[in-house]
Amino acid sequence: MRSTRQALVAGAVALILGSSPLFLRTFVNDDATYALIGQKLLGGAHLYRQAADNKPPLIYYTFETVFRIFGQANNSAVKITSIAITISSALALF
Repeated sequence: MRSTRQALVAGAVALILGSSPLFLRTFVNDDATYALIGQKLLGGAHLYRQAADNKPPLIYYTFETVFRIFGQANNSAVKITSIAITISSALALF
């Protein structure tokens, strides 16, 4: 029981330290495109008509929802949500 708790704490610390560079930049790679399209959707644009990219729609609606809940300029909320979704997906697979 104690070793499990220590492993979870070590994993949390590694996650925090490993993801800290993400918060030093606005967005990395494709995240800027997702954020832009999410903001357009929040403004009433229609996906694949006024806002287009070649990815499936769920990522854009996720960004739109985060912007709607936490504010349009809240990049940290998007990054934290992305990390939480990634962890949830990894846990679901294993």
